Amino acid sequence: MLNWWTMEESDRHSRMYDLLNLEIFQFPDFPAYNLNECLIMIRDQEESEKYLKIAQKYLLNDDQRNALKYLYKSQQAFPSSYVKGMIDKVEQLILISEENGRFESRREREKWKSDEKYSHQSEPNFQEIRSNQKECSDDDDSTREFSQAQLEAVEKITRCKDYYKMLGITKETSDQELKKQYRKLALQFHPDKNKAPGASDAFKAISNAFDVLGDPEKRRCYDLQCSSEFRRPSKTDLYEPYGYPRRFAGQQMGPEELFNVFFGNSHVYTANNRWSNRQTSQSSSGISVFLQLLPVIVFIIMSIMSSFLIRDPIFSLARSNKYPLLRKTSDLKIPYFVKENFERDYKQIITNIEQEVNHDFTKNLRTRCFKERNHKENLIWKAKNIGDSIFEDQVRKMKTPSCTELQELQDRIDSNS
Repeated sequence: MLNWWTMEESDRHSRMYDLLNLEIFQFPDFPAYNLNECLIMIRDQEESEKYLKIAQKYLLNDDQRNALKYLYKSQQAFPSSYVKGMIDKVEQLILISEENGRFESRREREKWKSDEKYSHQSEPNFQEIRSNQKECSDDDDSTREFSQAQLEAVEKITRCKDYYKMLGITKETSDQELKKQYRKLALQFHPDKNKAPGASDAFKAISNAFDVLGDPEKRRCYDLQCSSEFRRPSKTDLYEPYGYPRRFAGQQMGPEELFNVFFGNSHVYTANNRWSNRQTSQSSSGISVFLQLLPVIVFIIMSIMSSFLIRDPIFSLARSNKYPLLRKTSDLKIPYFVKENFERDYKQIITNIEQEVNHDFTKNLRTRCFKERNHKENLIWKAKNIGDSIFEDQVRKMKTPSCTELQELQDRIDSNS
């Protein structure tokens, strides 16, 4: 931006008239103090708009604090109700985000405390549960949501270390019988069906046992005295939930997912299937990469070929080394420039070419007219904000040469028709 205040006063006046597209001799009575005030207002408004654009970029990146900083600068440079409204909205967003942050941190602390409490009790204390049940009144027994049989069944599952005994099968049991037994136990101990304390742990233990015995590789390892890898979780095994060994951590299926496989619409994928799929994908990775890059390669080749096949335009509305010869259309006398071989190559279609010249010239002229009118309207809006009626009147007298030329061209078209 120009430093107006390091220029001489006459230079500032001259530069201002250039910006407004005015001739100084047309307005000899234009007061200098109004022009200086106008320059100050325009400079401040440009500064305010610059800060506003920076603030909008920060808002798009969800950075409310930096956006608010530049909104303050914009309001300080050139106060406006629009920026003031944005400041109020951004301040509200910051307050809401701070409240949400405090709520999330409080919820995380409560969750951490509950997890810390759970980590000190890997298995429910059934003796304490029984003693509490004996102390309950008859009214409490009538409102209890689980039976004594359910509690004993949960205790039996959670204390069982042998996966075969846990599922009630033998080593000779078929896969079909194994799945059938799992379905039965999963329905029996699912937390939605069984409200006894520890039912969730029993359900997870059953799912863990089925995941091991239902996978041939894990089952073979378990049968070969590898049960230490599938032990019950201890206090130090918080990151190996429900006995899954670390080497299967990336392949395990959660208890709820496993339950949904049998009672929902999912499809089961064992570790062996995933391993075979991984080997197949690795063997075909080279072909897959090539097929993915093939459209890009074809696009590059087509772009290179099209650059050689595209022909230059027949004419140009501006003179250049490639288009040195001046011509004019026969009807509207619009100037255009062609190559030296124009007469030889396009003699038969000159009429069609001139129609295209008229169309392009009119289109460009209409675009320039729109820009000039838009520029004039913006200056009028700025003059109204400044409150200088003299400046506004002079802006309204600004000429729009492209619009004038467009009107003259339209008159010629009407006369020819």
